[in-house]
Amino acid sequence: MDRIDLLRIFIRVAESGSFTHAADTLQMPRSTVSTAIQELENRLGTQLLARTTRSVRLTDDGQRFQQTALRLLGDFEEAENQFRLHSSETHGHVRVNLPSRIGRLVVAPALPAFLEQYPGLDIELGMTDRSINLAEDGTDCVLRVGPLQDSSLIGRRLGLLPVFNVASPSYLERFGTPLTPDDLSAHQAVLYASPSTGRIEA
Repeated sequence: MDRIDLLRIFIRVAESGSFTHAADTLQMPRSTVSTAIQELENRLGTQLLARTTRSVRLTDDGQRFQQTALRLLGDFEEAENQFRLHSSETHGHVRVNLPSRIGRLVVAPALPAFLEQYPGLDIELGMTDRSINLAEDGTDCVLRVGPLQDSSLIGRRLGLLPVFNVASPSYLERFGTPLTPDDLSAHQAVLYASPSTGRIEA
């Protein structure tokens, strides 16, 4: 089997913790996934996964190799995409998950023009603010706001989003205008709690 395919299969098994689930998301027989992991372990000369009847977990060598595999696969895909200059070459089914507000207000309105440029793409768009497991949900990529929580994922910053505190004129007339950030503690506020961390986003 191709070495890049071996890396992809290993990463999917490592993230999902299951040969069966990895096989389902990769749309290949479980036996193929198991054989690929065995071939990869034979190539490397070490055991990457500890298998029991109920679970699959990374060994110490597996944890170290996972970081290498993610970097190698990311570099390969970046190099591969570097030469795909024509929209006719871009095709396939992509499952994407976005925060609901960004999905509704930014991405969805831009989709018609994007799909006109890349007609070969079939995009399955999901919107949720909660943290999801890419391997278990079969999601190819996600867009999230804030620091990356899972260090095993490949993340790239796409931009910055400014955050504003706002108030209606009637509220300010009734309760006064805060002049410093410390003044906000004495005011009424609608706060947003991060679904992934539970932290209040002030």
